[in-house]
Amino acid sequence: MKEKPAHKPFDATLKEMAERDPKPWMGLLLGRPVRDVEVINSDLSTIAAEADKLFRIADPSPHLVHSEFETSYKAEHPRKGLRYSVLARVHHGLPVRTIFVLMRPEADGHAFTGTLEDEWLDGTRYLHFRYNVLRIWEMPPQLFLEGDLATLPLAPISRVMQGEVGEIVRQVDERIGREASPDEAPLLRTATGFLLGLNYSGERLRTLMQGLHGMRESATYQLILEEGRELGKLAGEKEVLEQLGTRLFGPMPAQIRAELDSIGSTDRLRELANRLLDVSSWDEWMGTN
Repeated sequence: MKEKPAHKPFDATLKEMAERDPKPWMGLLLGRPVRDVEVINSDLSTIAAEADKLFRIADPSPHLVHSEFETSYKAEHPRKGLRYSVLARVHHGLPVRTIFVLMRPEADGHAFTGTLEDEWLDGTRYLHFRYNVLRIWEMPPQLFLEGDLATLPLAPISRVMQGEVGEIVRQVDERIGREASPDEAPLLRTATGFLLGLNYSGERLRTLMQGLHGMRESATYQLILEEGRELGKLAGEKEVLEQLGTRLFGPMPAQIRAELDSIGSTDRLRELANRLLDVSSWDEWMGTN
């Protein structure tokens, strides 16, 4: 049976991290240091809901970077990137570089060649769109372990052998504890835990996440709040909780979903968010056993 595509909170986690500290992220995406970066909240209203943020790079020749973080594959992704790139170019008057950041092998496919071309019926090429593709699982973990704190949570989902991921998580947690500020540390640990959910589930995911000190702190809920807002207040927060729980416990039973749907209190959702790593089943999580 085909796996359900990963969506929130994994996509939103990367967008949130890139917006918080864009300079190291743009350096990673472009493969070179950047002098200055500005996050642009574009008002391309016709497709704003479909695209990630634009970043203005203040090089001697200013240009825009349009980044798309993908956790599942759709063959139309490059064409959607073309559409956004063209509209952004017209709207802002600057060249646009589109970069697809693929977070796991399930996000990759035959469409991601780096080039999109169209021809007339007589074979004449009238469109040639180039874009970049960055495959995180092909990148060495040391790039993230020794790089900027902002991109450190990517280390466990980079080119890591199955038997090494626990040690990589330990090194990530150790560096966060040593270098991150009290405000940064919980968010970095929570982002690392969310990204681990791309590749792991069940008891393995729980064990790895428990290696991140502070995952039970309120920052877990705060990040759920931030990502839930994109999906629509309480309904969005509940969707994020369901998807995280599904990675830990398997599909949500109908009875648990009905109970979750009936919750109208953010305090109750906060309590459930902070219980995710302390329980081993949906019933225990909801307190029904």
